[in-house]
Amino acid sequence: MVESDPTKALDQLGTPVAMISVAAGERRNVMSATRVTCVSSKPPLMAVSIAASRHTYDLIKEAGEFVVNIASVGQAELANKVGKVSGRDGDKFGNYGIETRAASKVKSPLIAGSATCMECKLIGSSVNGDRTLLIGEVVAMHVDEEARPLQRYQEVFYELGRAL
Repeated sequence: MVESDPTKALDQLGTPVAMISVAAGERRNVMSATRVTCVSSKPPLMAVSIAASRHTYDLIKEAGEFVVNIASVGQAELANKVGKVSGRDGDKFGNYGIETRAASKVKSPLIAGSATCMECKLIGSSVNGDRTLLIGEVVAMHVDEEARPLQRYQEVFYELGRAL
């Protein structure tokens, strides 16, 4: 085993690729996020780690809600695109032709084609280093049982392989 740069620790974690969508009034945005995890089963709580400088962060704080859309393997290019441009610079939904669906419990949109969409109500936040951890209670969930979730490991996208 070789000692390595601790700032590269996240590269060693396989993570789902999520697209976080939010709507605050007439403004909406979507961004890619790989710092996403479940932190409780009862109640179901999701944590999303976002820099406070992000446009999505401002909208989530204003709206008090968001959707965690777990990208499917067919959305790798889209997840990459929405993570490289700020919503302050234009409408990503229109610019990238992102198809949405209405959520059942929140006003933020679901991203069509996602493997899973979790509608969340913001219940807490805490600043941790260069990110703010946003905690959302999952109030509704939509699953495409045939979709394959997109994963990220060492900055590369993957499709899950065989079960062991």
